[in-house]
Amino acid sequence: MTTNTVDAEVLGVRHSPRLLPEFDCGSLGIGQKRGRIVVERFCGRMYSTHHPGEVIGWRLVCLCERLTDGRPAVTPWTDKRLWTRVEDESEHSPGEYRVYAPDELTIDVAEIPDVSAAAHSVWMRSHVECWTALSRIHDTLQDLRAAQDDYRDAVQGAKGTELADPHVLATMGLRPSELEFLSGLLGGDTDG
Repeated sequence: MTTNTVDAEVLGVRHSPRLLPEFDCGSLGIGQKRGRIVVERFCGRMYSTHHPGEVIGWRLVCLCERLTDGRPAVTPWTDKRLWTRVEDESEHSPGEYRVYAPDELTIDVAEIPDVSAAAHSVWMRSHVECWTALSRIHDTLQDLRAAQDDYRDAVQGAKGTELADPHVLATMGLRPSELEFLSGLLGGDTDG
């Protein structure tokens, strides 16, 4: 994971992870201007800036963008865990969400290789893999609903035909329990 890389396109959605600097007030940095970190405020209309030394940690976020129609709506994902900024380099442990970064890297902390690797792992495990599984469930449910509609149409189309005749049903190669079920749906009688 680096600051400006799209890391995954999965099932019609682009996922772009970022480690954004966080401040004491809970605001997240969204860019840089003249050596200061830009923070969005007031519904996206006004901006303020903070000194990089004010960063208390980083928040892992994913900017998710739907690329194809027919996909579920997507919203940005934000990890609940704060990657705490530590003062001493000996306390640096990205796997435990503790990061040492000098002021000049607070906006680009993902350029630190072990931070990038740890963040990428968390992002894949906590977001992309979960999103992919849920998206597959969504797709399967849509397929199931369509199959149920086809099934209802097929049953309606078969009602009143000679398909309910036990001799016709017997030629379908169905088991007795399936014959009984299908005959019951079609309003026939399997006692032939």
